[in-house]
Amino acid sequence: MGIGAALNGHGLTIRENSNPNSDPITSVSSIARLSPVIKIKSHDNYFTDSSWAYQFFGSYTTDELSKTDYHYVATGEIVYLSPPIKITHINVGATLYYTWGDKIITNDSGKQHNLGISYGFGLMKIKGTIPANVTPNKVGLNIDENLNGLATNIYYEYNNQNWFFTLEATGTDASNGKGYRILGSNISFGRYFDF
Repeated sequence: MGIGAALNGHGLTIRENSNPNSDPITSVSSIARLSPVIKIKSHDNYFTDSSWAYQFFGSYTTDELSKTDYHYVATGEIVYLSPPIKITHINVGATLYYTWGDKIITNDSGKQHNLGISYGFGLMKIKGTIPANVTPNKVGLNIDENLNGLATNIYYEYNNQNWFFTLEATGTDASNGKGYRILGSNISFGRYFDF
């Protein structure tokens, strides 16, 4: 299990339906901020003697979205929502990655660089209100959704002993009549613990 802190940024786009080419109702994003991060992963599973490996993972993040991007693009006016849209984002899946450096990392030895891509399942809790004056159709939106969908992730991670530093980009698409897309990026630092 990895525990640390992350500098997060997320964006949420809501569309009229699940078609990614349909007109957006609105899009909002967060202002980068520090938040706790929790990661769970399986042991590294290398393909014979190669540097390619796979593992299973889970991650948990939260964020607050307050900047109305779609309104800004349309009008040039920056509007911040108060209170912000709150999101909770959980991803689980499998990742394929390539390792440079030591394959074995312990509490007191080993350094490695990993570059990988993940595919899995995303859960989203989205709650908040978008006022009518920042939507293109001038209709307000009350959001209280529990959604799930396909999640993808690309990342770079540096491990020094059990300490980690990660650069990551994620995306999750879900629908519930309307189409929802969360795109995120984060820089995280922390430590893995063996239980």
